[in-house]
Amino acid sequence: MYTEHPTTVGEYFVGGRKMRVARIDEKICDKSPFCPAAASCRFKAFRVILGTSFRVNISIDEEKCTGCGVCVRYCGPGAIKLIEKEKAS
Repeated sequence: MYTEHPTTVGEYFVGGRKMRVARIDEKICDKSPFCPAAASCRFKAFRVILGTSFRVNISIDEEKCTGCGVCVRYCGPGAIKLIEKEKAS
């Protein structure tokens, strides 16, 4: 169960802990233009910018990310981790 606290918009607490957000480890990411993790995000938190030679720049909009963890399960190389929102800033 989620409880909204009167902090900033979009911040929710679960069990008294701050929400998590997804973070991409650029060293592990394979930068595929067909990234299944980006396609799995129903909140459209991923930004995929096409580059050259089938490589893309993938980033996550932390304002849209809900920390649900679906993208973590879809990331084949394991480049996406969930971190606490406080540490993400």
